[in-house]
Amino acid sequence: MEAHGVKVPISRIIALEMNQEETEVIRELERLGILESLDTHHFKKKLDITTITCPDGTRIRHTFKLLLDMYDEKERNGVNYHPLTHHGSGLILVPNSSLVKNGHTTDIDFLDQIKMAVNGIGYRSVALVNHLPCKMARNNDIRAIEVIDALAQAKKRIKKEVSDVTVACLLQVASDKLLFMSKGKYEKWKKSETGKQFITNQFRKYSMAS
Repeated sequence: MEAHGVKVPISRIIALEMNQEETEVIRELERLGILESLDTHHFKKKLDITTITCPDGTRIRHTFKLLLDMYDEKERNGVNYHPLTHHGSGLILVPNSSLVKNGHTTDIDFLDQIKMAVNGIGYRSVALVNHLPCKMARNNDIRAIEVIDALAQAKKRIKKEVSDVTVACLLQVASDKLLFMSKGKYEKWKKSETGKQFITNQFRKYSMAS
């Protein structure tokens, strides 16, 4: 590829496309109001934010653009984002996560980094971002609903381990949308018969397919 006579390198890293399973989960949870468009005023007056996300190069630049777009131009210069990244993001903070290899303390080490950002540096707001599609999830046979569930579990663990912090659960869909997940609504639905049936059907349908 050339631009103005200069060869432009083309990335060989291809962003994943949404599949049927991921689309089904997002549509259902949006329908129920568990996932909803992120209020552009959600982080107002919270100019110091620790952002926990995956370093996936096809996603991360969009993550911060979407977050910055919530502020008007004058405010943007005052916003401090403290990025903490790890492959799998919140997935590794799930108790007994399959992404933490035997003999490793990846989750504990990552929690220590969060503690340092909050208690050591002074960040009091955490934006916990998982995304779909997620290559770590697909490569490790983690269902789309588990990526959502990981947000709730990771938030609970962060709140338990790290004092004096607020945690917002966010789902980045493809590259162009950030959704807010209500942990309360999700956990209530998860315990309901409707929620249990939906989750069971997802595992039956897509674990067999994979």
